[in-house]
Amino acid sequence: MNQIIIDFTKEYPPHQRHSKTSRASAAKSAPQFSDRLIEMLKFFDTYVERGLTDQEGQDILMMSGDSYRPIRVILAKHNLVADTGMTRKTQTGRSATVWRITGNGILAIRKASNGQ
Repeated sequence: MNQIIIDFTKEYPPHQRHSKTSRASAAKSAPQFSDRLIEMLKFFDTYVERGLTDQEGQDILMMSGDSYRPIRVILAKHNLVADTGMTRKTQTGRSATVWRITGNGILAIRKASNGQ
């Protein structure tokens, strides 16, 4: 297994660089962003067997897609969650990717819990 563990404190909220308001919003949320990444990863860990579509995760957490998806994208970019190859139907009947925490994701939670 490829054990590349992310330093959550170095991740910056996604934003549109050309947009002044997007940059301002990212800067405002930056201090809490690493905590949100860790919380989301722990959330995926509680659904390790079933996995989650983005819509399921958004519904459970009562979170908008604009907040949820960018965090999941960063976690996937670092191989902390991954596409299971399965899909489930959304509320509108479309197929959606099912995401699940990876072994690296579980290691990252342990590392974050140990303060490393």
